[in-house]
Amino acid sequence: MNRPMDAALSDTRLESIPDRDSCIRKLTEIVAQEAILPTLSLDGCTPGKRGNADSLFTTSTHDWSWPLHDTLKSLVRNEISASVATLQSVMADDSVSDALVRAAELTAAAMKNGRKLMVAGNGGSAADSQHLVAEFVSRLTVDRPPLRAIALTVDSSVLTAIGNDYSYDNVFERQVEALGQQGDVFLGISTSGNSKNVVKALKLSQRLGIGTIGFTGVGGGAMHEFCDYNIVVASSTTMNIQECHLALEHIFCMVVERCYFGLDFGVQPQVLSE
Repeated sequence: MNRPMDAALSDTRLESIPDRDSCIRKLTEIVAQEAILPTLSLDGCTPGKRGNADSLFTTSTHDWSWPLHDTLKSLVRNEISASVATLQSVMADDSVSDALVRAAELTAAAMKNGRKLMVAGNGGSAADSQHLVAEFVSRLTVDRPPLRAIALTVDSSVLTAIGNDYSYDNVFERQVEALGQQGDVFLGISTSGNSKNVVKALKLSQRLGIGTIGFTGVGGGAMHEFCDYNIVVASSTTMNIQECHLALEHIFCMVVERCYFGLDFGVQPQVLSE
């Protein structure tokens, strides 16, 4: 149960604080540590004074009206701005759109020949792998027949067996060896471009005659030399790379659809997924 607000305000940790901002920061720490979820106003938190509960707190626990709220709003705006800036840099980079279209053409041609797309990554990139495959197997925005794609990140028994019997570095390579066919396409996702298990799967894919695509960040990492087509987001911030990857993965699926079903496919009515 949360302790009373006035107890928090009378806390000796608020005594002799030299300036107003430090007072606010210290009170924030106390609120967080004691699981107190108040609404704070500026009045009453003056340097060297404890203030009082009535002037510092209101009854709502959802309407934060003190400097922390403004600071967090600024954080939201700044992070959105960083995301937009990264997307804009991707949009301005002709090499990205060129590689994406060529990768989509490769994938559509493989599917037309009865082959499939295999996708893999780790962590957030594993989630991206499954998300992308879901768009192919179910649908993106327009109802259509399913397209052959499989995520190599979903079978916990296979993943743990390979990881236990061999090495986690082999979890995708072994599946490519078991499931891959000449003419398939393997798409590896890694923000750093250095995921060892993805790199090993790319190397094997090339030896087996499987087309290779990489979605990476920064300079493309170790994956770069083993990919027929590299979609590189020029950023070193993981979450911004992932945000761009997801946008590009949706577009990748859309371009594959156009290559597979024809350019007029896009004029069909879109279906809003629930």
